[in-house]
Amino acid sequence: MRSKLTVILSVAVVILAAAWTVHAVRETAKSPHRSSSPRNEKNLVEPDPGTASFPEIRKDFSPSETIARSQQPPVSEERDYLDHIGRDLPAARNGDSAAMLRIADALRYCQSGYAAYFTRAGKRRSLDEVIARAATSNVISTEQLTDIHDRCASLIDSDSSAIGTADEWLNNATKAGNARAQLQTAARYLSELGLEAAKTGSISASSRKINKSDPRFSIARELIVDAATKDTGEALWMLGEHQLLLTGDEDRAEKSRWALDLAACKRGYDCSQSAAWYKDFCRGDLNCQPDETGADLIKRIAANHPDIDYLSDSAISKLESSKIDDLLEGKL
Repeated sequence: MRSKLTVILSVAVVILAAAWTVHAVRETAKSPHRSSSPRNEKNLVEPDPGTASFPEIRKDFSPSETIARSQQPPVSEERDYLDHIGRDLPAARNGDSAAMLRIADALRYCQSGYAAYFTRAGKRRSLDEVIARAATSNVISTEQLTDIHDRCASLIDSDSSAIGTADEWLNNATKAGNARAQLQTAARYLSELGLEAAKTGSISASSRKINKSDPRFSIARELIVDAATKDTGEALWMLGEHQLLLTGDEDRAEKSRWALDLAACKRGYDCSQSAAWYKDFCRGDLNCQPDETGADLIKRIAANHPDIDYLSDSAISKLESSKIDDLLEGKL
């Protein structure tokens, strides 16, 4: 089971390291087949970043979000994110935190995904070229590549300076108290601390445990606590994703990860077969069954932990009774 978890996490790290190499939309080469003139420019309003009540997020680190989170279209019903952002900007400027986060997610999705797959040495590659290259691996599907291209090409071709950056909009949504934004920001602090711990050069899990005396950990904890009061399922899933960093113990992290994931399913996190994380997992797991839900899948994968159901209920109880520190230590 440990090898199964290790493979999943290793693939996620490799893909995300590539996906987050290039951050600025403006640095992406313009396509010779499209006009470089921005559309809906009259609707693009420069955001007001304001003064953050927490330390500024560095822009050069790689987050430890899952493969599903990085490749899932943040606004699945939208086919053109430049149009989508143009429509969301007025509401975001008027304090709508959900609109702020949608803009941040759309910008991040396009900045990371498009740059990682559709540019090479500053040159634009066609969708056919990218699909042909991806066919030699199981890293990303043709459907996902087509989605990235269709949703992001217009935004990448436009002058996005009037829109603002993903980091600005994430900071704004976090300050406005949006639960998902708070958890994303908390995850970034934990990831940053994890990268710093990894610089020791040791391969042992215990050496990669984050420094919980760092002020950024306290800020992350406060954000998680507040977010959990608004979206318990999302908070539980986020805690599950970061168990290895939080515990520094592979065995404990594996068990608590699955328990927290199952707990998240019980508290409303999307664990249907249409969930992006489920699709990504089952693309590489031939044992996925037609009638298997995400919760069923987790129980099957964690079959060597017969108490996983009980532990998931315990995790919910601890979170709802303000025992967040136990979950931050993998103590369920």
